[in-house]
Amino acid sequence: MENRTLALSLFIYILALTTTISAQTNADKDSPLTYNKAIELYNTSNYIAAEKVFSDLIENTSPNDPLLFDLDYYRLMCMVKQNKRISESEIQSYLNTTNGSPWENQLWYELAKLQFSNRRYPIAARNFKKVNKKLLPKSDREDFTFFSGYSNFEAGNMNEAKQAFYEVKRSNSEYTPSATYYWGYINYLEGNYKTALDEFSKLRDNREFRGFIDYYTVQIYYLMEDYNKVIEIGEDLVRAAPKEQQNELHKIVGDAFYENNRFNNAIKYLEAYEGINGKKAPEDYYRLGFCYYKTKDYKNAIKNFEKATVNDDLMAQNAYYHLADCYLKNDNKNKARVAFEQAANYSFDPKIEQDALFNYAKLTYELSYSPFNETIKAFDEYITKYPDSERNDAAFNYLVKVYMTTKNFGDAISSIEKIKNQSPSVKEAYQRVTYYRGLELFNDGHYSRALEHFNKSLENGQYNRSYKAQALYWIGETHFRTLQYDKAIEYFTKFQQTPGAFSTDEFGNAYYNIGYAYFNQKEYDLALDWFRKYLNQSKTEKEMEADASNRIADCFFLKRQFAPAIEYYEKAHQLNAYDPDYALFQAAICYGLNDNHNKKQELLEGLIEQFKRSSFVDDALYELARTNERNNNIDLAINGYNRLINEAPQSNFLKKAYLQLGLIYYNRENFNASLEHFKKVVENYPNSEEAKAALTGIKNNYIDLNNVDGYFAYTNNLENHVSISVNEQDSIYYMAAEKSYMEGDEEAQKLLEQYLDRYPDGSFKTNALFYLAETLYDDEKYSESLGYYKEVSNKSDNIFSEQALIKAGELTFNAEEYETALKYFTRLEKLAGTKWTILKARLGIMRSNFALKRPAETVKAAIELLSTENITELMKREANYKLAKSYYLLDEDSEALKYFDTLAEDTKSVEGAESKYFKAQILYNQGKYDEAENEIMDFISKSTPHQYWLAKSFILLSDVYRAKDDMFQAKHTLKSIIDNYNNNNDGILEEAQKKIAAIEKIEEESIIMEEETPDSTQNF
Repeated sequence: MENRTLALSLFIYILALTTTISAQTNADKDSPLTYNKAIELYNTSNYIAAEKVFSDLIENTSPNDPLLFDLDYYRLMCMVKQNKRISESEIQSYLNTTNGSPWENQLWYELAKLQFSNRRYPIAARNFKKVNKKLLPKSDREDFTFFSGYSNFEAGNMNEAKQAFYEVKRSNSEYTPSATYYWGYINYLEGNYKTALDEFSKLRDNREFRGFIDYYTVQIYYLMEDYNKVIEIGEDLVRAAPKEQQNELHKIVGDAFYENNRFNNAIKYLEAYEGINGKKAPEDYYRLGFCYYKTKDYKNAIKNFEKATVNDDLMAQNAYYHLADCYLKNDNKNKARVAFEQAANYSFDPKIEQDALFNYAKLTYELSYSPFNETIKAFDEYITKYPDSERNDAAFNYLVKVYMTTKNFGDAISSIEKIKNQSPSVKEAYQRVTYYRGLELFNDGHYSRALEHFNKSLENGQYNRSYKAQALYWIGETHFRTLQYDKAIEYFTKFQQTPGAFSTDEFGNAYYNIGYAYFNQKEYDLALDWFRKYLNQSKTEKEMEADASNRIADCFFLKRQFAPAIEYYEKAHQLNAYDPDYALFQAAICYGLNDNHNKKQELLEGLIEQFKRSSFVDDALYELARTNERNNNIDLAINGYNRLINEAPQSNFLKKAYLQLGLIYYNRENFNASLEHFKKVVENYPNSEEAKAALTGIKNNYIDLNNVDGYFAYTNNLENHVSISVNEQDSIYYMAAEKSYMEGDEEAQKLLEQYLDRYPDGSFKTNALFYLAETLYDDEKYSESLGYYKEVSNKSDNIFSEQALIKAGELTFNAEEYETALKYFTRLEKLAGTKWTILKARLGIMRSNFALKRPAETVKAAIELLSTENITELMKREANYKLAKSYYLLDEDSEALKYFDTLAEDTKSVEGAESKYFKAQILYNQGKYDEAENEIMDFISKSTPHQYWLAKSFILLSDVYRAKDDMFQAKHTLKSIIDNYNNNNDGILEEAQKKIAAIEKIEEESIIMEEETPDSTQNF
């Protein structure tokens, strides 16, 4: 180094001497020694003073004087020596404006060195290229070569860097060790591991590098896949290495043991590896998981394999496949099923794909797990994909077993119908699934589709006589529900004649149904015979027994055989199971018709006392009053009619009661009291038959009071005074239209419209409006009919009010005019004269409030409906459902849960399926995750045709798993929906995708994903 300095000083001295001679001829004549003094100051490293002298000389030198090149050069060098920041820009300016300077090469070198020292390597590399090394002093050439090499290295110009380092490493200079290192490193980058290893070995004894050489050597052996060497060096090294190297060494040594199948040894190191910035790559988890798998530590293997599945690649497929085996070893078949399913979804390794698919299908069968018909789909796929597989016979046998046990009947039908050559066992399975699919459709009210499936089952009736018999029965039921009574009778009869039918629960019911079919056709003798057959067989239900007794009694009643009618009515009443109030009322009527009026009165009074909420109470009150009237107990009759008016103000019998009171007071010549009651009939019930009779009574009263003018004044003030003296032409025109309607003539609509056009205020306007509405309704012209129903409904109470309100409520509800529908149903409830009308009214009120999103009002209406007599099972189910949903909306979860719990017992119905979901949702909301999970698992095991709610439950199950920090199960539960759910339009798949994306985002935060995975070794 001293020789280099001496040579540099000598070079500068000779150069300065030459320059001095030149300068003395050109410099300031008054200061011949100034230039020499500046050079002397520069040479003695007095750069501040030298810079000042050179700057002064520049100011006093002519711009054209060649000496300026030299003066400027030395000034710049003084700035460089002082490390002035401005020196780089000054040199750049000098080089840009000066051409032909003898100092140009040296200044390019100095500029590049400045940029090198400021770590601006790409710029330095470009400027080093402008330097001619041969023109530099020898002392600078070694620096130049190394500096330019390193600048190119940092700038990524590896060929130039490698060439420079090679030249330096062959020399014997202070840069040789560093050049050796970098030249070796570039060879490492190029994959020349042997060369790199040789170069690094030369530095093993170098004090500056020896702390890193073993570390790098281990990495190179690792990259060369010489795992024995890695283990030989690495085990000792990892104990002695500084902390910053240990993490990477744990991975390298662990991987080496893994590659050598020394899994026990590998676990120690792979567990110690912390990843990069605390994040491991999927491969790291896979290797550690595999080590645990090989050492039979399946619990830890599962933990790591689960984290190795985040990418869609061969490693993920392998991880899933091994995961499945781990789960099986831990007796967790459900999770094994999930893992096999995912392994089968990849085709990277065809052998794994095939084996995983078979095992997935087999496990879904063994677990009876097929919410979206996974078992059938999986075996279908296996047989189709691998027609020559040695497991194909086994797969087909499983598939037949699935057909015979599945609850997912629709998909099973689709699968069987794709089989071209169906074996007898497949056809028997087809008989089964078409029968049960028919039942599902029947229960949902889809009768035509149900009939189609029952007939398909019947076509294969030779295989299972029980299914054949039941298919016949339900075909009969379907025809009965669609009012095709002759066909219903035909199939019920065939059912009873079929072998195996006698042992079924439906056998006795067929008697009952045939009886009803004849009863509805008004063939009472035949109906009576079949109802008796029902009662005479041993398999009866109490409610049906009571109802059959009532119908037998009705048949005798209609035949005017009152004594046997009484016997069966009283039997029905004593059973107290179905319509006992009706039976008691009818028995009372029969006693009256047999002239046993005392018994009639006794039974009627018993009905009023025993069945206070019965819809027959007002009938009983009226009949009691009429009986007293007929028996000439006039005061008792008056009291009875008034009791009816006071206790049943909404009764249809009010107009009759007022009319009878009017007649009684007229006969007693109490004309004013008579007028009062007759007028109530006319004013409150216009256009009714009672109103016409009351008008006659009013006229007679006014005549007897000698007040004919009063009669005319009264009638002229009536809204429809035309009805008092009916126009004969009006009546004839209406009669023609009515006759046409009653006979079902196609001209009826036209005639009714003509009547209304001709007589817009006619006496029979209400009748014509209603019949026209009915005609349009029967022609399915619902929107047109609604206007007429509304007009009839908006009139004061009349004989058509109930039916008009029913239809107006129904049609406005269907048209989503819920407020209007509610108004009609509310009025209908007050007006209703029968149990069935009350049921329809209350059902409509509940539905309307529910549709209007009024949960509190819905609760009230549903409770009222549930307390109504003769409510059907379907109505009960709907009321419970709306109660549950309304309580849920009111945040009264405990109340909601009661009803959801009841409904959820039957997941075949849509209400039951939805309730099962909401039951689990409430448990989840309450933080009862295990209970919510069990509820969903129970839902899966029960199956349901309503796949939407099952899929919603799966999404909820994913949330449950997330809450329990089981991200693997959460993710794959959602994947199961995406892989198996078939509806693309109901939002389920979008919701599942959104939730999977959220889970994957969490995974990305804890695992190094493929695109961010760094090289296998740390940078040197």
